Amino acid sequence: MANTSITLTLEQVAGQLRALPTVEVRPWYQYVDGKRTDNRLGTVYVVLQPLEQLKRLSVKVADSPVVSQQQLDDLNKELQFQLLKFEGFSARFYTDRNGEIQLSGRAEKAILLKDGAAK
Repeated sequence: MANTSITLTLEQVAGQLRALPTVEVRPWYQYVDGKRTDNRLGTVYVVLQPLEQLKRLSVKVADSPVVSQQQLDDLNKELQFQLLKFEGFSARFYTDRNGEIQLSGRAEKAILLKDGAAK
C-alpha cells in the first residue's frame, strides 16, 4: 500500500507552472462499498503533469465545473489546451485496483484562465 501520509504541493507536481493543461472534466461522485451513488461531490479535472512526461493527474474539486468537456475537446482538436489554476491544492499517493501506485489531487477551487489556451 502507498504511503498516504506524503502530501505534495502544486509546485512539487507542476514545477514552475502555475496553471496546468486540462484534458478532461467529469462529475465527482461519492462511492460506498465500491459502488457509485447518485451523490455528486463536485468535479474531477484531469490535467497533464509537465514533470512526469505529461502523465495524467485527476484533481477533485468540490464545486461546479468551470469548463465543459466540449470546450476542452474543441481546443484539443486544435492541439491547444485550456489552462487551469488550483487554489488549496494538495496531492497524495494511493494504490489503485491493479496494485499500482498513483497520484491523486484535491483542491479547494479551480480557476479558469480566460486567455489560457496553451499551444
